[in-house]
Amino acid sequence: MTHLGRRRLAAAALACGVAALLAPRSFADDWKLEPFRLRNKKADFELKLAGYTQLDFRSFPGWQVEEKTHRNDRFDIRRLRLGLDGQWKKLSWDFIYELAGPTQDLVRNLDPGTSEAAQLKNLYVEYEFSKRFALRVGHTKPPVSHEFLTSASRTDFVERSLLSNALAPDRDWGVLAMGKLAKRLDYSVGVFRGDGSRSDNRAGTTVAARLVLETVKGLDVGGSFSHGEVEAEPDTGDLDPSPKGFLGRSPSFWRFYERKFVEGRRLRWGADSQYFRGPVGLKGEFLQGREQRKRQGSVFQDLAEEVGSGWSATASWVVTGEKKDRSLKPKRPLTKGGPGLIELIARYESLRFDDTGPSTGFEGAGNRANNLRPAQDRIMWAGLSWWPSEWMRFQANATFERYLDALLAPEPPGARFVTGTPKGRGTYTSLFARVQFMFP
Repeated sequence: MTHLGRRRLAAAALACGVAALLAPRSFADDWKLEPFRLRNKKADFELKLAGYTQLDFRSFPGWQVEEKTHRNDRFDIRRLRLGLDGQWKKLSWDFIYELAGPTQDLVRNLDPGTSEAAQLKNLYVEYEFSKRFALRVGHTKPPVSHEFLTSASRTDFVERSLLSNALAPDRDWGVLAMGKLAKRLDYSVGVFRGDGSRSDNRAGTTVAARLVLETVKGLDVGGSFSHGEVEAEPDTGDLDPSPKGFLGRSPSFWRFYERKFVEGRRLRWGADSQYFRGPVGLKGEFLQGREQRKRQGSVFQDLAEEVGSGWSATASWVVTGEKKDRSLKPKRPLTKGGPGLIELIARYESLRFDDTGPSTGFEGAGNRANNLRPAQDRIMWAGLSWWPSEWMRFQANATFERYLDALLAPEPPGARFVTGTPKGRGTYTSLFARVQFMFP
């Protein structure tokens, strides 16, 4: 079946499922139709609608964003996802489809094809043989990076961390085994066709694994890795090949580090921890990606490996007193006269790119440079989340961003406005806001 055929089949299946859940029908006593959910407790069966939409707002006070290098639209529908979740005894399934591409075309009045097309997100079935072993088959995330494994509807900030956006593998087709090795030790290990089914920079067959240990109550420590092989595009002379290396991009979508030509092993490894106690949460994560550059020099010589390293530290406090965990839910929603759930959050993070070779000779930012010029972005985040109900969320974030190399920043030294006023600066401030609606 062609890619277009699979997309049409997925869209048709989604439409049929939505119609079935929304249409008024009568059922036998064992069946119960609730809002957006169909259940049969006797048969241990459940089918429900899943999805959410996110409306994003942005502002860049004090500095000028460029149309071609930033997400410079001040409003868009960032995500619009709809799908079906289900469970029958030990068999479960998840189907999520991304519709935000065409919606952005309508809202922003863009020409067709200028924004990301609709796409499949999750499509998998999972069978739990026992607590120690479950098997998932389909289109899903490789088990690398706690931040990236967290749903975009549940992330602490409007944007994911730099390390997860730049280094973590994306969804692909594969087989994933998971379960418990011991009472407090979870595992997941899988084999995938690549590390991003929709990416032009995709590696080949990718193996990924993750372990999570609950050391004491409320404290989880995890580690993960992935391995794949990247094949560079051939240089035919007719068209210039595209580099397939990692990309460094800030929350404003400024590319402070461009892709390099790579070929050979792509290796990721990382560690993370989360600690929750009452209304307080602490998180930390480190992730490194290494890519070989075999035969990628100007005269086809091997170059030193490219290395991207990122870390983040997050602290949060639920002001209204609810327990901080993986699924926040207001105890006193606005609809019942309460304040909803209010959370204050802060994060500091860094992402740096360099190579493993000696720091001698000319440093270049070109995609075939022998000695890569180091590039780094460091960001301080401050944020507020308000859940007036379990199906609605408002977020407000401010970022304060500094680049290691001013020449690779949005406004390099010496740059000036038309009036002659200098544009270069050390800290770049950005403001983000989001309104989110989701199925409870």
